Amino acid sequence: MNTKTRQLLVYLGMAVSLQCFAMSGESVEGLVVDAETRPIAGATVIVSWYGSKIRLLRDSQTWCYHVDVAVTDSGGKYSIPSWTSESPYGWVWTTREYTRFEALKPGYVLSLSSRREGTSRRISLKKFEGPREAYFGYLRQMAAGFCGGDGSEKNLVNVYLQISEEAKAVAANPQEIGAATDIERKAQILEAERARNEGRPATKPSAPAATPATPPAIVKSPNLMSGGSSTGPGRVEEPRTPERGPTK
Repeated sequence: MNTKTRQLLVYLGMAVSLQCFAMSGESVEGLVVDAETRPIAGATVIVSWYGSKIRLLRDSQTWCYHVDVAVTDSGGKYSIPSWTSESPYGWVWTTREYTRFEALKPGYVLSLSSRREGTSRRISLKKFEGPREAYFGYLRQMAAGFCGGDGSEKNLVNVYLQISEEAKAVAANPQEIGAATDIERKAQILEAERARNEGRPATKPSAPAATPATPPAIVKSPNLMSGGSSTGPGRVEEPRTPERGPTK
């Protein structure tokens, strides 16, 4: 094998490596609606990309490798631009499997159809009606389920802040207040990391002003963690945590 042939093979290998180890996603657009299919303005949309992590001589593993956020306009529409990033694990191939779509709005929860069909760009929310503690649990589980393995979790700073403020508004005991504060602390940690990566002083993050939601129905519950009656939003049917696995 002559020198030119060896150089060509090296260049081809480098090109293949860069293509395999770089991760990317196409731009996405969609709509957030309520139970009556009316568009919801000011909803925060969270889009997560999942795929298989493949390493030499190891079994493949499903992971969430990127996350991005958008806010719906007056017509309930959202848009996220295309993106590219490098694998944080070096020699790792990532094959795309599916993309998951979720939305957040004060006083609302994901509808059952959106929980089951999380791969749809059309996201359905419904007003929360029921026990206060169920709504608090929903918010807490939402905050615990996000991801972004390529470092994109920093895009969730405002999401964590919104969830924290909503959780504080319905918290009824010291344990719940502490849990809401932990969510806020996570946003502060991510903001500090983002500031360090951008070479700027860290600032205390603050949640953007949310579009006011129509006050949800208040339902009294004898089984509140605080021992009293509900004064916050609730729903008749306890909401379940949005599934973040693939839909078959």
